[in-house]
Amino acid sequence: MNWSLLLLIAIAAQINVAIGERRQGNMRLPTGSRRSLFRPINIQKYDAEEQGEQEASISTFYKSLPASPILKLRGGGAIAKFSKYIGDSRARSWVVLVISIILDSMSSTMMKLGRDEGSIVKLATAYFGFFTSLTGFALCLGAIEVSIAYAVWAALGTAIVSVVGITFFGENYDIYKLLGLGMIIVGVAVVESRS
Repeated sequence: MNWSLLLLIAIAAQINVAIGERRQGNMRLPTGSRRSLFRPINIQKYDAEEQGEQEASISTFYKSLPASPILKLRGGGAIAKFSKYIGDSRARSWVVLVISIILDSMSSTMMKLGRDEGSIVKLATAYFGFFTSLTGFALCLGAIEVSIAYAVWAALGTAIVSVVGITFFGENYDIYKLLGLGMIIVGVAVVESRS
């Protein structure tokens, strides 16, 4: 049997058990916290629901953590301060986003070169570039809405990689491809100007 199918069945069973326990109120653990499928949740926030105030809902039950606690080292430190510094300014967040997009595009190009040349060093460099790029993307979300940031990320990344592919790798292009790339750039400008 396919391993991915078994994994999906196990996840579905766990979700079903968690939802059933949630409805019955059996999610209390001995440590004073409740467990979701993703992380422990502070029990004081959800005690209000048990008292009839209904402050918590199922939609907030699996709410994700903000980026700064994930990036924060134990007791704070340089990473936490840098995350706060970037997230406090919209201009700095845009600069980090643009740098992340360029790094993502360079990593895509490096991956193509590494694959064509069979170079493990270039592939490893590409993976490190992708990781660094995604870290920068996470940092910029402190001041830029995710819908705007991701649209700009995807559109500009596509445009840059397409231009690099046409210019350096001799990929085919025609008027429709160039027109599409122009529309991507105009679309990004419109989205950014409306935010």
